[in-house]
Amino acid sequence: MGALKFLSSLQKKVGETNKPVERGLMYVDTWINQKPTKSIMVDSGATHNFITEAEAKRLNLHWEKDAGRMKVVNSAARPIIGLVQRTMIRLGG
Repeated sequence: MGALKFLSSLQKKVGETNKPVERGLMYVDTWINQKPTKSIMVDSGATHNFITEAEAKRLNLHWEKDAGRMKVVNSAARPIIGLVQRTMIRLGG
């Protein structure tokens, strides 16, 4: 995100004033098992990636049950439904 802000500042024209930036989520085109979907958070150093159960079903993914829980900042811990292994993920165009 910081790099994107820096690149945007390089593209400004002389005399252009700062305009407020619209806040929201950044989406990345993603393909899981060659089926299109959208990702809102990409962490290339992460050990796991998360999607909803509904999206896993739509993508026809097969998972093993998992009894773990996941917690992110400022939210309650949520159960992990299952774990999909050895799945091809492609980001961007």
